[in-house]
Parts: sequence; structure tokens; C-alpha cells
Amino acid sequence: MSDADEGQTPPGERPARAPRQPAEHAAAQPKRKRASRRLVRGWAWILGVLSFLSPLALLGLSPKPASAEASPAASRMRGGRLMGAR
Repeated sequence: MSDADEGQTPPGERPARAPRQPAEHAAAQPKRKRASRRLVRGWAWILGVLSFLSPLALLGLSPKPASAEASPAASRMRGGRLMGAR
């Protein structure tokens, strides 16, 4: 083999990897403790319920259409009957 072929690997073979060394900035910081499965499931339930109920709360807080409040028939209606009718 010539000097030019020295750094190449034959086709179909992978070059050997160097062992990984931890980064200097990662070694300086302490490792974070992972959350327990119980804590993760609790947060999942809380966020799931909130995501289910939030559209209902937004619909309840939304203003009513102006056309329903301003119609003259709606102001005369009371309990399904016209006011003054017997």
C-alpha cells in the first residue's frame, strides 16, 4: 500500500471510533437527579385534565353575541311566553 491509502478504510468497513471522553463543561456540573415515575405521572394527569377543561372554560368566559342581547323579541320573552299575555 502507498502512503496515500494509509488513512482510508476499505469499502464496507467502518473506521474504528475513538472512545468518548466527557466534555469539560459537563464534568464540572453535578448530574441532575431524574424525576420519579410517580411525579411524572402526576404531572401528566394534571396537565391532561387542564388541557381537557381549558376549552370549556374559554367557551364559558367568551362574551355572548350582541345580536341575541339586542333583539326586541328576546327582551319581551320571559319563561317562553310573551310578557302581558295570559
